[in-house]
Amino acid sequence: MTRPFGRAIATAILGAVAGATWLVLFYGTAPALQVDFDTSPPGLVTGIYPAERDRASGLTFAWTGGEASMRLPGIPRQVEWVLVMRVRGARVEGNPTVELFADGLVVSSYATAPDFENVRITIPARPQRSGLTVTLRVSDTFVPGPHDPRSLGVMVDWLRLEPSGAVLAPRRAFAGTLLASAAMGAAIALLGVTPGSAVGAVILLSAGIAAAIARGFGPYTEFPDLAVRLAVWIGLLSTALTLAVEAGRREPLRNTAKFAAAFSASALLLELLVLLHPDMPIGDALFHAHRFRDVVAGNFHFTSIAPGGYRFPYAPGLYVVALPFADFVRPGTGDTMLLRIIVCAGHAAAGILLYSAVVRNGGDRLAAAITVGLHHLMPLSFRVVTVGNLTNAFAQSLSVAVLFLMATASVGFDRPLALALFAAVVAAAFLSHTGTFAILVVAML
Repeated sequence: MTRPFGRAIATAILGAVAGATWLVLFYGTAPALQVDFDTSPPGLVTGIYPAERDRASGLTFAWTGGEASMRLPGIPRQVEWVLVMRVRGARVEGNPTVELFADGLVVSSYATAPDFENVRITIPARPQRSGLTVTLRVSDTFVPGPHDPRSLGVMVDWLRLEPSGAVLAPRRAFAGTLLASAAMGAAIALLGVTPGSAVGAVILLSAGIAAAIARGFGPYTEFPDLAVRLAVWIGLLSTALTLAVEAGRREPLRNTAKFAAAFSASALLLELLVLLHPDMPIGDALFHAHRFRDVVAGNFHFTSIAPGGYRFPYAPGLYVVALPFADFVRPGTGDTMLLRIIVCAGHAAAGILLYSAVVRNGGDRLAAAITVGLHHLMPLSFRVVTVGNLTNAFAQSLSVAVLFLMATASVGFDRPLALALFAAVVAAAFLSHTGTFAILVVAML
């Protein structure tokens, strides 16, 4: 009994060391923070209006108000940081002056021009402290008119903040990477995969965790803490489910089955780290958050507008599944997080079902394990989730469950329980996205 736990501890330590090493590499080689304003920036940037796009040129930009700030808790200050911005006053005459403050102290003042120009400002080092707050203050603003009552300062095309020397990631980023990598390392070892597979998996997975945490605003937010919580929960649930299956079978799972479980758990974590990253655009996921709140309020029937301009009933299946968890999240961004987690969990479960279906029908366990890998590595499925078409992705996972039941179970009137389960899963798939009618019906036939 002590041997599996000893192996789990050793793999967890390896994961922590590998995670720290990867983070030093990823953050150290690319510590610059780039904000392109092609989407609205995260909450650490305030005083900036939502991103806009010029239709003629395709240029994306954002207007500031009279004052805009960017907070970066924990950013190392042992060296100077250089802020470069592409800014314009956008007035025919009388363009405003901009003052730039670092931690409340003026570091630069310059006059803007009618057209875009690059402005370069050096922020002094302060080794005695960590963290940085950059504030941009505009001398005067204007209101475009009754149709647009905003008080506008200057236009910002992009900004880039980079250090003048070598730096290490903030402590919170290190802690999150170490703990998340260790948690997943221990879980993979407890699943019982071969030692070589466990070592290779934890090294690769820790690289993915470190890359996600080191990216953009990730090191300066609560994202590393979120990564730890996700890793712990995914590790615990995957280990518990695997042990429960082994207890039900009264025999250990094959190595290929353990690989499928470990690969699915790892893919689930990495997918969620991408989707829940502070730099991740919200996309159409906010639309689903609003629909979800309609269901929470008791409205299970609503419509949506098709490209042709007509209305059609919108399937609420995903929102009904998420309904029991509504009280655990905050409306808005919390809803999008919940829905994304459920969709990705369904995708991971579909991969396990594919493994079982291939094994039961052909018996080729290696082919089944490869199928699971391809299921998670297909870029189109994840692309559907990143653009925010969550109900479509959830319906796809339910469709896989339908095909699994058709391939592995004897569904007929002589087996009423199997038939009832099959009917329930088919109905859930049809009630999750209208496109399921066109795709799943053909596949079933």
